Amino acid sequence: MNVFIEGNIVLETFNDTASNFFQVKSVEMHHEQMTEAFPGDNVGFNVKNVSVKEIRRGNVCGDSKQDPPLGAESFNAQVNKFY
Repeated sequence: MNVFIEGNIVLETFNDTASNFFQVKSVEMHHEQMTEAFPGDNVGFNVKNVSVKEIRRGNVCGDSKQDPPLGAESFNAQVNKFY
C-alpha cells in the first residue's frame, strides 16, 4: 500500500485560482501523532509556511514532487439521492 502522507513531505494545494506549496510538520489521527497515513485514513496534518487566509474550502492537496494536483476540464460523478 502506498504512503498517502508523511511528515516533512512538501505538499501543493490547488484551487480554482492558484497553487501554493507548504511543508507538513506532523500527521495526526484521533489526536495521536502518526509517522504516515494511507489511503482511507481520516487524518489531520500540521503545516508550516502557510497562512490561515491561504486555505479555503475546496482546496485539494498532493505531493508536489510525486503526484501534484492538477485541474480538470470536466469529470463524471454519480450522485445518489435518498429520501
